[in-house]
Amino acid sequence: MSRLLRWDGSEMDMLTETFIRSMRLLFSTWTKHAAVLVGGTLIVKGSKHAPKVSKWLILGSVASYGWRVFASHAGGHRYFAHMSFKTTKLFELLLAMTVQVSASNENIVYWINFHEFHHQACETEDDIHTPWRMGFWAVQLQDSSANLVTTQEGLERLFRTDLLQFRYLNDLVWLRNRQLEIKACEHLFWLLCGKDVFFWGCLVPNVLHFHAIRLTNSAAHLWGYRPYVAQFQSECKATNNWWVAIFNGGEGWHNNHHAFMGSAKHGFMWWEFDWVYFGLLILGKLGVVWDIKVPTQEVLEARYKGSSKRDLGIKRLYRLECESGARGSG
Repeated sequence: MSRLLRWDGSEMDMLTETFIRSMRLLFSTWTKHAAVLVGGTLIVKGSKHAPKVSKWLILGSVASYGWRVFASHAGGHRYFAHMSFKTTKLFELLLAMTVQVSASNENIVYWINFHEFHHQACETEDDIHTPWRMGFWAVQLQDSSANLVTTQEGLERLFRTDLLQFRYLNDLVWLRNRQLEIKACEHLFWLLCGKDVFFWGCLVPNVLHFHAIRLTNSAAHLWGYRPYVAQFQSECKATNNWWVAIFNGGEGWHNNHHAFMGSAKHGFMWWEFDWVYFGLLILGKLGVVWDIKVPTQEVLEARYKGSSKRDLGIKRLYRLECESGARGSG
């Protein structure tokens, strides 16, 4: 029987590989999309087989979605990828496990690596999810970024040694190697709660979370205002997009993030509400997280360039805020 290699180089037989691929398909986001589409259709038609609709199920769905957004953006993004705060080992594990079972099919080790590369190659031909090259829908429906780096130079940059030195490598590799088991346990938990809870607590939040993540990479690189110069790639077209920020917990202030990658706070102005950061502040008061990194007013002003949009007075508002902050610190 022919032998296949996992991405890390270890061997597996064809039967094992077939089983793993089948399980990945079963737990994939596209299977969840299909299930939500079928369930939603049954609800609209009033079928007796449709998932029940109640205020408690809807509230539970919102809570499940909110936790997934917070864990992915506070944990997978701001903590594991950018180390913008510190936390306890227990909370770190909780964040990592939530990221592993959430909508995206890429495991957490892959995601950290590709995300750091995205910052390095933003809007270039090697960018793994730029809507300027790939188009909005290609990025919005992107399932895996592993095959999108096409040039030899890009591959060499992606797998540079310093990008592979993960901060918590042993724990994250352990989670990666048990990704299917963790997802199976999550799905079993929701199923044991009943089909209605499974639909509203697992399937719907997963599908919404999938699109929330990708809106940051698609819409928040196309539409919005750009007050700051990005780090690494000055031609980066990341924007601040208010409706993306509402949907995904503050990640829509994406220009701010590309300019200040190590900041745990993405919304810098009074109208840029960042509820992931607000959650971190609450956890900070409780002693769960600490050393929350935020750029100083001087650092913000140094990279400020004004907005490319002429309407809404955004540029003037930014200037007034910066001047007010400078007077307050003086």
